Amino acid sequence: MSEVTARKRGTKWEYRFEGISINGKRKQYSKSGFRTKKEAQTAGASAYAAFCKCGIVFEPKKMSLADLVDYYLETYVKTNLTRNAYKTYEHLARNHIKPVLGQYDYSTMKKDIFVKFFNDLAKSYTKKTLKVIKIILNGAYNIALDMDWIEYNPISRVKVPENTKKAKKKCPLTKEDYDRMIREVGEDSDYYVPLQIGWFTGMRIGEVLALTWDDVDLEKGIIHIRKQIIDHEVASLKTASSKRDIRIGKTLTDILKAEREKQLKHRRDYRTYYTTYAEEDGFVVISAKDTVDYVCRRQNGDAIKEASLQWKCARMAEFLDKPFSFHVFRHTHPTLLLEAGATVKAVQARLGHSSPETTLEIYSHVTQAQEDEAVELFEKIAHEK
Repeated sequence: MSEVTARKRGTKWEYRFEGISINGKRKQYSKSGFRTKKEAQTAGASAYAAFCKCGIVFEPKKMSLADLVDYYLETYVKTNLTRNAYKTYEHLARNHIKPVLGQYDYSTMKKDIFVKFFNDLAKSYTKKTLKVIKIILNGAYNIALDMDWIEYNPISRVKVPENTKKAKKKCPLTKEDYDRMIREVGEDSDYYVPLQIGWFTGMRIGEVLALTWDDVDLEKGIIHIRKQIIDHEVASLKTASSKRDIRIGKTLTDILKAEREKQLKHRRDYRTYYTTYAEEDGFVVISAKDTVDYVCRRQNGDAIKEASLQWKCARMAEFLDKPFSFHVFRHTHPTLLLEAGATVKAVQARLGHSSPETTLEIYSHVTQAQEDEAVELFEKIAHEK
């Protein structure tokens, strides 16, 4: 391959270099429009370097940490993890990593810089958040290490501080909370069915809103969880274990049967004005084909959107005068099951956790009633003759 050359064409300058021959023919690469010869030569040198690196358009040794993290997000996270994971990683990188460290040359940064970085974050954020931020940085530096851009990963031996901001204590609903909420919402509300599904199953909000009637076996009382909705698009589930079948009892089955009949009536009443959906090129769109039949929808057929359901949950939080979002169902459902004596394995399968440890980590608290029961039990043991 030849060196980069620059020549004047009219009033502008052009760079040119020769690539590898294809079928014996030389391939020329050029670009014009530069004001000076120096500008053309500089741009040509960058383009030539990028060509030699098979399309990598930056000089690794001079790349900022922000660029390295972006490279990791685009080349690994976006293609290998779920969209939810990508959104979380991108949000944390944009709001926490880049504003503090993004402008520095990643190849010159040492362990002590990151130790201070995490110690500062620990004052305001939970250990869980810090662990994810470390995953992002570690992943970015591992890519640089694999590409031989650096000799070692400075983040690999950095420990996340133990003394971090404590996570907010989860506050599950009581049966009384649920009864008050359902009475306030009412059976005629668009939100009645999704709220009932959340209470009786502990499903994620995206899983609930993605349910179609072919996912629900009303005769056997089984819900097949196969997909979720993220940002108005149907997506794969969070993990492999999230794909699951869960049994539902007579109460929820009857609620869903009544909803099915109600929707069929609405279809007849609205006729062509009833909103119908179909999947086209991997996306669910409003369509006359009517092949995607959502369980959670409004009277006119419109599918319930996540933002709308979360808005209703916020109104219910005000009504109940306690923290509440749809995700609280995911904490409440297993909490009540475990308190009633269900096994951790059964709860794990029902919620779609990848391991029993995940279930135990999230729901390891013991209620006051259980503590009292344990005390009474030991009192009996202590006084036995």
